[in-house]
Amino acid sequence: MNDMQIAALSSGSTISNALYSGSSTIMSEIHTREVGIDPKLLRGRVSLNCENVYAQLRINEMDAHRGLVERCGTSLRSEPALISTFNTLKNLAHWAETRCPHDEDGEMGGISGSLYYEDEDSSQCEGVACEMLVDVFNYIAKFESGEGGAPHRLFTCLSPKTLDIELPPYGPSNRPSVVLTPANTSFTAPTWHDCDALGELKCANRKNPYEESITEIILHAADSARLHMACRPFMLFSVCLLVCGTRMCVGIVDRQSASFSPDFDMLEKPEELVLIIRSLTHDLALHDLGFDPTVQKMDETQTLRLGLTEKPSYPTHIISHIDPSGPRVRRWCTTGPPLWVSAELLGHGPYIFRVREYFEDGEGGNEAYLDTKSMLLKSYWYDRSMGAEETSLYTRLQDTYPDGLARILYGGEVVVPGTAIPITMGTSNSNFSLVLGRVIFKEVGRPLWEYQNEEELLRGLKSAVTAHQELCSRGIIHRDINPASIFLFENDNHPPDLLGFLLDLGHACLKKPTTENAKFSALEILEAISISPATPRFTHTTPTHDIQSFIWTTSYTLLRLAQTKLQHLLMVETTDENPRNDIETDYDCIHSIFTSAYSTTDYKQIVTWRTYRSPALACFFKNSRAYSILRSRGLISETMSQFMKSLSKLVEDDFYSDVPATPTHEQLLESLDIAIARFSAV
Repeated sequence: MNDMQIAALSSGSTISNALYSGSSTIMSEIHTREVGIDPKLLRGRVSLNCENVYAQLRINEMDAHRGLVERCGTSLRSEPALISTFNTLKNLAHWAETRCPHDEDGEMGGISGSLYYEDEDSSQCEGVACEMLVDVFNYIAKFESGEGGAPHRLFTCLSPKTLDIELPPYGPSNRPSVVLTPANTSFTAPTWHDCDALGELKCANRKNPYEESITEIILHAADSARLHMACRPFMLFSVCLLVCGTRMCVGIVDRQSASFSPDFDMLEKPEELVLIIRSLTHDLALHDLGFDPTVQKMDETQTLRLGLTEKPSYPTHIISHIDPSGPRVRRWCTTGPPLWVSAELLGHGPYIFRVREYFEDGEGGNEAYLDTKSMLLKSYWYDRSMGAEETSLYTRLQDTYPDGLARILYGGEVVVPGTAIPITMGTSNSNFSLVLGRVIFKEVGRPLWEYQNEEELLRGLKSAVTAHQELCSRGIIHRDINPASIFLFENDNHPPDLLGFLLDLGHACLKKPTTENAKFSALEILEAISISPATPRFTHTTPTHDIQSFIWTTSYTLLRLAQTKLQHLLMVETTDENPRNDIETDYDCIHSIFTSAYSTTDYKQIVTWRTYRSPALACFFKNSRAYSILRSRGLISETMSQFMKSLSKLVEDDFYSDVPATPTHEQLLESLDIAIARFSAV
């Protein structure tokens, strides 16, 4: 937007004229922006007018600087440039009140399902408002820096980019309107690991969250928080500023709920705005903003001293956890990006890192060093009211451990450093009781989709299925088979007939299934979830449901690697456009199948696809275009195609009858043995 347009806005001219001065037409194209959360999942989990949000973020402690707050508030009211900015924001809000679409019933302000709609005018207005708000926020942060000290953080409108990390394809990669980043950070565009807090902006006051339904801005804030906690997995919760027109509130979003402070008008109460901004930019430590207090981020120099890599592509962290057998605090160093993170907002939010134990006071003095042995570390949230903590189940199995089940070194609840108090969710919603848990596994592995050849994949799957069969014979049902619960061994330190292992018994302790990995669930469970996502009524899980999850996990693995390989082909430089266009067409086909099966939050859509043979299985049949792509590009072999057809037959009752499919361990193992024998015969 140019200076003339900004001047027109601050003088009260119409927004349309200001945006399109010199143009005889106004664009009216409607754009859709998909979000990665089913709005139904948030019902009953959003709390408004929560006074203790300020207390949790220590915003009220700024009262000690009341003089500075009042002087800054006076400056906001008297500085001509700031007065002009606030007038512009007020005019933008007035225009948006009469311009933005709104549903008659008021629900979600223009959202239908997981889509919400914005026209070109609204998007440009919000861009202008965003830049102006950032200027105001940073003015407050830098106000009287001599007395209050330089700010630790500043706001920016730059959209964060992900680091070298592959997120599970659970929804689109949305971006927040505003991010709060360290003040000393130098970058052209921040990564998610630079983002300490988020901000969402809508121009219209009546799009504020203080309605009885899930409004658009709440849904967008929750979706940005979802990505924030996925890309920066040590964030226990995400702090969000919500600005609607001239009104603002502060929110805390975590894995179980969202709480928002009472809103206020920034023009009428600038001192309250100052309190919030100064707290976020000056007073709050990173753990106050949600960072796990048991985790320490290492800088590049510290990482290089540990001899991990010449140039880290992913931040290195030291994770402290009490070993109850000591008891003593042991520290673990991450060695690369996470092997898995949950990109779902609600649920257990697990992440898995490859780690090595971290020691100080080495032989040469005070140099820190790492143990040579790698292990796996998993952190997760669990609900005490739903069952026991995961470690207790592994402990029960110690004497008679099934082959192919990951062995636990130790684990348990994570406590606040220096105390015996467990770390719980940060919001005030008392209807939930999630506690942070952590487990160290002796095995070290790599994800399924990093298989070196198809025979290795099948043998790894067989090891996991065999372990699952043994658990079921002991009355233990896993309940959550998905790509994060099966790994391939990374080295040769394992029996020759075991190429993979099963882990993650957290859901085996629960009293009923959850929705977190519903995309890999059996159709019978999906149907119950699609009716009531927030409170599924289906409570009885059997081994056959897990067998079906093995099938969908295998499909996911093959399609994910196929998509990745096609992406790499697109990155290869070529001067011939025809092959590139062919690759793009092939990629779009596989990507469409992959995302439709494993990215949507519409459980009813998944049920429909499963009922009519999901493309995620049909793509392995010869009469499909996807099959031609997979075979011609060398992405799967004919033996693997035959194997996937045999798996499809195990669930065909879901396609052609009203009777749920009931595949067994024996049937799945038979299919695996036949395919493995074919590979061995080659």
